[in-house]
Amino acid sequence: MTPSKKTRSDGTTAAGAGTPKRPAYPGTGGVRRRRTQSFRTRLLLTDVTPKEKEQIIKHCLKRKISVSHYLAELALADARKSDDRGEEALTIKLPKDQMRKLLLLARVTEKTTEELIPELLSPRLAKKQPHGSLETETLRSYVNPEEHEAIMKHVASKGISARNYISMLALEDIAKESKSTSKSQSRKRK
Repeated sequence: MTPSKKTRSDGTTAAGAGTPKRPAYPGTGGVRRRRTQSFRTRLLLTDVTPKEKEQIIKHCLKRKISVSHYLAELALADARKSDDRGEEALTIKLPKDQMRKLLLLARVTEKTTEELIPELLSPRLAKKQPHGSLETETLRSYVNPEEHEAIMKHVASKGISARNYISMLALEDIAKESKSTSKSQSRKRK
């Protein structure tokens, strides 16, 4: 006769293992994704470095959501919003001698540095897929076929692989949230 394995209120079993039950996913207790009419059978894979994976998991634990939920909702929100064809400013730090060469090159070509830099970078950015040798791990998110089609169509229009695009969105979102958190904390101190 085997002992009963009833679960106690503290999460341990009566059989005496003494270890609390682990949650099903890191975000247990948080908001769950809304239900859809079809099953989430499609898989979106995202490549991240171990450090980025740690950042994403910490972010999900703080918000009490699963990694799959976070990545899928982020990709869907980006696919639903209108095209962002605006411009962003970039600050570059160069050694003085390189900066002088850049200014001289701009002068010789009769352009400003603001006009010259995009011209120099455009051929490299125009390549279909950026390549590099980065050690990555894979994160998964599950979506239904309709969501998958919308996300893949949107990502294809960007010219970046879905594996890299979704991780880039997650890292931008985490950076944006950490900036807003640090600003609100500095306001409280004043």
